[in-house]
Amino acid sequence: MKTKFCDLIVIAPESPNICKVRVSSQALLIILGAFVLSFCLAVAFSYMFPSEKLNELNRSRLQAENQALEVENKNLELRTGKLDFQLSTLEKTSQRISDLLKTD
Repeated sequence: MKTKFCDLIVIAPESPNICKVRVSSQALLIILGAFVLSFCLAVAFSYMFPSEKLNELNRSRLQAENQALEVENKNLELRTGKLDFQLSTLEKTSQRISDLLKTD
């Protein structure tokens, strides 16, 4: 008779059948060993085949592009502020005209 390490009982809500799985300590050690081995292989492969590094030309191109985008964002912020000011001025003028028309 095999010694068992743990029992896993699975009961499905739709089915009246019960599924019982017995796991021995040897099977658990094999599963754990496979996990450790696959993890170590994944780490080894990541060191053997590193991701492509950016060369200096690409880095300087990206830096220039980022700087251009920052300048564009600042310009858009300034335009938005100017348009907000013009809009508030127009709203005040419109309100003044409406008030003058109501008083006449």
